[in-house]
Amino acid sequence: MTIGLRVVCDIQATQSHQHGSRGISRYVAEHAAALLRVAPEAVAGLLLNPRFAMPRAAERFLADGLLRWRRSGDVDLRRGPFVFHVMSPFELGIPLDELWPREVRRPEVRLAVTLYDLIPLIYPERYLADPFTRVRYRARLHLLRAADVVVAISECTRADAVRLIGIDPRRIHVVHAGVSDRFRPSARGAGPPAEVLRSAVPGLRDDFFLYTGGVDFRKNMELLIREHAGLPGPVRARHQLAIVCELPPGARSHYAAVAREAGNEEDVLLTGYVPDDVLCALYQATRLFIFPSIYEGFGLPIVEAVACGAPVAAAHRSSLPEVTPAAEGLFEPDAPGRLTELMLRAARGDAFVGRLRAASARAQGTFTWERTAERTIEA
Repeated sequence: MTIGLRVVCDIQATQSHQHGSRGISRYVAEHAAALLRVAPEAVAGLLLNPRFAMPRAAERFLADGLLRWRRSGDVDLRRGPFVFHVMSPFELGIPLDELWPREVRRPEVRLAVTLYDLIPLIYPERYLADPFTRVRYRARLHLLRAADVVVAISECTRADAVRLIGIDPRRIHVVHAGVSDRFRPSARGAGPPAEVLRSAVPGLRDDFFLYTGGVDFRKNMELLIREHAGLPGPVRARHQLAIVCELPPGARSHYAAVAREAGNEEDVLLTGYVPDDVLCALYQATRLFIFPSIYEGFGLPIVEAVACGAPVAAAHRSSLPEVTPAAEGLFEPDAPGRLTELMLRAARGDAFVGRLRAASARAQGTFTWERTAERTIEA
């Protein structure tokens, strides 16, 4: 792709302890790498914050010679046209002047901003109750309003930006997200051997339902545990619920208590964090991947699961219908028993699982980082 502009990408979200190695940190690193593959002549630099350590996610860019510590004068603005791309605007622990440096606030410099979601505006009582956090968040909204172009990761996020903060829809371009090439179907075609997963994930049974994501209230894990508890006892015992995500001590205790109260404590496995190769194997082997979140900007775990060939069930909320390959796998999270019914069908009916798996196979390749990069450059 040949273009006549130069872009400097702020990638300091990769340095965030808040995101870890997944979520927005992964998105920023993968997005920047794809921009380099698709339009290397357009990328003039990748900026990091000198107050934080070099992140592992950015080490891949060392050989390109494009990494810069964000200091005045590090970016040559004379070789234009020039775009400054803030790849994660809601880094509330970073002052606004470090996200949008004053030296690039010039008429000849265009501003692009990636928008993942506006969830704090949708649930202000959860995320914006603290006055200091509220002020910092609203300042980032001004950054979005000042942008020449906003690249949104879903149609849902685009609609929220128009509805909630009044951004002109003509300035918002949906670029979606991609999935890392480390997530792929099993070469064996039937998932990894059970003994391999058992050694990597102690306590895992041969047949299991899978969830991975975070522990925020939006993720709806309590509903997932209680709906699993609604399965008949013998079915539940044969089809364990594996919850795979980083669990701070308080969260682990909380969800263990939810399972104990629901009556399925012996059939719920809280694994904690697992590395990507293990997560990929879990996607490949699961009876059903379940994503019950009530609000997401995109839903990257669904796309990862699809890339691995997993059958997918997801809540019919926010952006999730955009990325869930089969409408048959969508459920209303407010309807008691609906998710239990889906799990029971998956446990008893190979035809149902087969249809969901076939839908995932057809959807593979829909979301790629190359396509996201191409749409970003077009924007």
